[in-house]
This record gives sequence, structure tokens and C-alpha cells, in this order.
Amino acid sequence: MGKTVGPIAQTMLRGVKRIAAQFTLTMAARKLARLLRLLAA
Repeated sequence: MGKTVGPIAQTMLRGVKRIAAQFTLTMAARKLARLLRLLAA
């Protein structure tokens, strides 16, 4: 899912900590977007 929602497909970051932070933010944004769609229904 992160490949379509965020920049996870080809990251420009280096290092495990930075990529982990990017992944966490991407998944949080995905969950927020999903929550908005569920509340709107």
C-alpha cells in the first residue's frame, strides 16, 4: 500500500532510521485518509 500512497516505491533516503520514519508517516497518512472515508460514509 505504501507504494501507491507515499514515496515508498523508490525512496531517496539512506539509513534504516530515516526509512523507518518515512514508512511510519506514510502509513499514518494512509490510515487517516481511510478514517476520513469511513466517517464520511
